[in-house]
Parts: sequence; C-alpha cells; structure tokens
Amino acid sequence: VPRPADVQPLRWPEFFGYATKVFAGSLSIIAYSNGNFMILSLLCSAREAGIYSVAKIFADMLLILPSTLASILIPEMARTPSDGAAVRVSETTRYATAAGLLMSLGTAAAATFLIPLAFGAAFRPAVEMCWVLCAGAWMAVIGTVVAIYFLGKKKPGIPSAANWLGFLVVAALTVALVPRWGGYGAAWALLLSRVVVAVVLLICYVRESGERLANVILITRRDCRRGYGWFRSVLSRPPAEPM
Repeated sequence: VPRPADVQPLRWPEFFGYATKVFAGSLSIIAYSNGNFMILSLLCSAREAGIYSVAKIFADMLLILPSTLASILIPEMARTPSDGAAVRVSETTRYATAAGLLMSLGTAAAATFLIPLAFGAAFRPAVEMCWVLCAGAWMAVIGTVVAIYFLGKKKPGIPSAANWLGFLVVAALTVALVPRWGGYGAAWALLLSRVVVAVVLLICYVRESGERLANVILITRRDCRRGYGWFRSVLSRPPAEPM
C-alpha cells in the first residue's frame, strides 16, 4: 500500500514513551475512582460497603458522558489546527458542564425512588450517598472533558498527575471520615477529591490554552441560540414514514 507523502513514519521511542504515560494515567484513574471503596471495605462492614457500592453505581452512570465525548473529540482534535483545538474543547466543556448538571440532578432524583424500589428499604441510606456522589460525578465530568485537551496535545502526564493527587486526597479523607460516618464519609471524600482534581485540571487548562475560565464553564448566549435552533429543528422534522 503506497504511503501518502504527508504521513510521517512511526517513531517507536516516542510512541512507547507516550503509551507508558497513558498507561500510568489509566492506573491513576482506577486508583482514584476505586481507592476509597477499597479503604471503606477495610474499615466498615460488608453491609455498609454494599450500600455504598449501590450508590456509586448509580452516580457513576454520569461518567458515560465524558467517555462518549472523548471518543468523538480526540479524533476531531487530531484534524483541527492547534489554535482551534482549545476553542473546540472549551465549547465541549461548556456543553458537558450544563448537561452534566442536568444529568446529575436527574440521576439523584431517580435514585430517590429507584434504589429503594430495586433493592429494598434496607438500601435506603444509599439514596443520600448517591446525592453526594452525583455532585462528585458532575465534577468528574468537567475534569474528564478538560483532560481530553492534554491527551490530544500528547501531554497525558498532566491529567495523570491530577488523578494521582486525587487519589491521595480521597485516600486521606476516606481514612479520616469513614470511621465516624461510614459510607457517607466515603461519599464526601470522593466528592471533595473530585472537586480538587477538576480545579487543578481547569487551572492547568487555562494556563496552557490561554482560554478564559468563564469561557470554559459558563454557557454563552451563542450557545443558547444554537441550542434553541437545534431544538426547533428537531421539533420541525416531519415524522418518519412507516416501513
């Protein structure tokens, strides 16, 4: 197969160096996301850990949003000029922030009814834990979308370092809060650590890209007009003809 003239040959040392950083970043995500559950399991009863795990499963459904955006945005960044990548990421982060807020509120409301219905009255304490964890998942949505910028810029070490910092924070807070408050303490520990990670990644992104913070997290009038236009176009579509 002929190679296009503008395609550069793969540089294996650089490739393996990048792959190693991505692998370390993946390990940091696993440790950061699940570390407090492991500590909770050691410090509390199996019942308390089970209640917490149910709450966390419900809240972590929100993390499907940044995973989906990453699969779309990273290839798009590869085709976008370097000066336009930050604009695209900022725009996506604004939409993800607003959508993540609505989804977190919806998930928390749904958990209020679904958790007792599906698991019984014994798991009702998971509802309040899920409310806290939904707020934490919203922070994780913001941080994860911002981290896409550094992955596209071949700087995976920045989100990896932020996640390892989050792991240290959540581990320390879990050890401090769980003996007294159990699963509620673990939920608050994860929420606070996700706030720390999101703030760190936003600061790094603003410094690296030159974007204003308000332009990253606040919906603009232009965004509202575009959203309204999309909504009207959906409503004005003719119904599909029956097969």
